[in-house]
Amino acid sequence: MLLNRQARRYLAAAAITFLAGCIGVQPLGLPGNEQLRTGSANAASGDLMYAASTDGRHIYIFSFPQGKLVHQLTPPAGTISLQGLCTDASGDVFVTSISKGKGSGGSEGHLYEYAHGGTKILWTLDFFDAAPFGCALDPKAKTIAISTIGLGSRNGEVWTFTPGSSSGQQYSAYNTRNYFYCAYDGKGDLFVNGAGAGTQMYLDELVSGKSQMTELSLNKYVSVSGMGQLQWDGKNMTLEHLTAGAIYQLSVSGSQAKIVGKTPLSGWSGSALSTIAGSSVFVPTGVSQTSIGVWKYPSGGKLRNRLSSPGGLFALAISAGSRQ
Repeated sequence: MLLNRQARRYLAAAAITFLAGCIGVQPLGLPGNEQLRTGSANAASGDLMYAASTDGRHIYIFSFPQGKLVHQLTPPAGTISLQGLCTDASGDVFVTSISKGKGSGGSEGHLYEYAHGGTKILWTLDFFDAAPFGCALDPKAKTIAISTIGLGSRNGEVWTFTPGSSSGQQYSAYNTRNYFYCAYDGKGDLFVNGAGAGTQMYLDELVSGKSQMTELSLNKYVSVSGMGQLQWDGKNMTLEHLTAGAIYQLSVSGSQAKIVGKTPLSGWSGSALSTIAGSSVFVPTGVSQTSIGVWKYPSGGKLRNRLSSPGGLFALAISAGSRQ
């Protein structure tokens, strides 16, 4: 069975670090180096779509919703892969990545922050023995959540920070060994999916104000190789099912999660990640994911439009411009 891209990256990253030995001296996931916000903004006024390239060498910036390429950023030297994107209410963009370890032969994880339309990194978190995959912003509490996989024999964890700070909280659930993607709902509850024993996806929830994560039981089997990212669509928590080419809407009560809706995306190919924006959903698709497909949301169905890209894409995020 073919693994999707995040599963392949997880296995490759774990193998690299296992062979190289443990890197760094920090506890699992603890950022070892944190740079405060020192970059300039150069902020644009209009909405933008950010796209992480599959080769880890570019972050493309498109006008939104027109889809015209307006700029491209080059990640720091040594970047191996770009994992996920998320944005906050002011339009700042956060990027998770993996790079070559400095002098150790292993690998390191990073979180970078860019201002809306900006070209310089404002804030950096480095993870010496964990690889950050997903990130999400809680607009109410103004905290960022980062889901990580452990490298080597380590387990992954979920971290929450106030952007600009190096002091964070870590969370994990008993059965989940590595975390891939995360999203906050409208109440500030955090949902995270991941892998543990077996081939099934694990789904955990951190209720706002609580200190312990709860493992949720989903009424449908979803494999690790089929799971995608989680998103809040304004009404429901959603889960990508890459194998089915669909996005599921979830209803959660206590420790039970139930699929209450489905958005089938006809012609969605590849294992890239979607972003939901109002009544549309955007997904890198096509041969080598070199275009961005546009479908209606939540009805889905046939492809409505296709935007061109200069290269293969893995993840997308919408950055809101100034409303003044």
